[in-house]
Amino acid sequence: MRWINVKSVEELKALGNFRYVTKVIKEDVGDMVIIKGKSWEEIYNNIVEFRILLEELNKAIQRDENYNK
Repeated sequence: MRWINVKSVEELKALGNFRYVTKVIKEDVGDMVIIKGKSWEEIYNNIVEFRILLEELNKAIQRDENYNK
């Protein structure tokens, strides 16, 4: 899941060609999450949004765990 930590479109492109990268992303996230786009920029922007969502969920889980102690 190296794609989740890319900091730019250029880093994303360095992982492989467009078809390969989109295939790897789809394999990593499965059928429950869709991260796709028609351009490198769209895919990168969707990765950033997904990463933000994961960070927010992680914070919420940590708050709940601390609340329940």
